[in-house]
Amino acid sequence: MAEIRGDDIRKDLFDLRDEEYAEFHRKLVPGEEKIIGIRVPVLRNYAKGLYRSEKENLDEVFGCLKNEYYEEIMLRGMLIGLCKNPDREKFFSMIEEFVPHIRNWGICDVFCGGLKEVKKYKKEKNIRVSFTQKIKERTLRFFEKIFEQ
Repeated sequence: MAEIRGDDIRKDLFDLRDEEYAEFHRKLVPGEEKIIGIRVPVLRNYAKGLYRSEKENLDEVFGCLKNEYYEEIMLRGMLIGLCKNPDREKFFSMIEEFVPHIRNWGICDVFCGGLKEVKKYKKEKNIRVSFTQKIKERTLRFFEKIFEQ
């Protein structure tokens, strides 16, 4: 299997670009400047292909995704959502690492819509409490840090 590289993924993403869609989508997510312009179904198909070929190397794939473009972030979220029967701790760790990258409704909705495996843990209230606690801690830390200056 060939080594996956972030530049290869980015090139693939730009090959899927639709300029008109990029202009349209910028209006839907104000403030999001770095949009390549890939329709969600097209990006989802790319994610599925990448997952099929690299599911054993997802940590390497995540390591080379740059999170610079909207679609790179969305791709990371889609790949997490494609994990089938993942190790519970690893799965929730991936989610926890991804959450700070959710910076608009588009990324949030696509990510949450793809997290089918989470339904297995729906009744585990401690997971919800744990995530809520961590988000609160990050938010509090952010405000503490920003007002220290």
